[in-house]
Amino acid sequence: MAKKGVSPVVSYVLILALLVTIAVGSYIWATYTQERLQDRMVVSNMENQLVGLATIIENVAHGDVNYTLTQTVYYPKGLLEVESDKDWIRFIVQTNSEVYPKTESVPQTVDYCTSTSTTIQDSETTVTMSKIPFTNLYRGAIGNELGQRVEMVICFPDIDLVSGEGCIGKSGPSSRVIVRKIGYAGTKPRVMVQIC
Repeated sequence: MAKKGVSPVVSYVLILALLVTIAVGSYIWATYTQERLQDRMVVSNMENQLVGLATIIENVAHGDVNYTLTQTVYYPKGLLEVESDKDWIRFIVQTNSEVYPKTESVPQTVDYCTSTSTTIQDSETTVTMSKIPFTNLYRGAIGNELGQRVEMVICFPDIDLVSGEGCIGKSGPSSRVIVRKIGYAGTKPRVMVQIC
């Protein structure tokens, strides 16, 4: 009677298949986790850069006519643009994870900011954003843990923003933002913002 067993070649192939499966699974999991962490870092970094840009715009608005400052903004993905009809600068990015909890719309939510508004809703994207205290920055997102469309806005109810010709917005990885005071619109300072 012959002994039955598994040949060394079959054993080797089975062990090799198991190791390859574990390696591929680990790689896929690590890539997914890295993308989620990168999304959070991109959004957090952009929040800080937008708060800094808001400070620059306010400083230029309170300076002399033709006072100009420049800032380079870095973001690996997304779109930064001027919305001069709403007097805000908007950053939009599609993430692969949940960065912010969804902000619920409240009845008094409007499509523009005032000095007292705590939430605004972008009528174009339907994203409801809440204000970070002591800043001009509003942030929000739509989507779930599988992916979100994140939107951030720096808003200036007391400054008339004007977009520069040909430089109204740009996708990443960086933009040069030129901010120049060009005069007054009534009592509000008029500031031209070029994102090139």
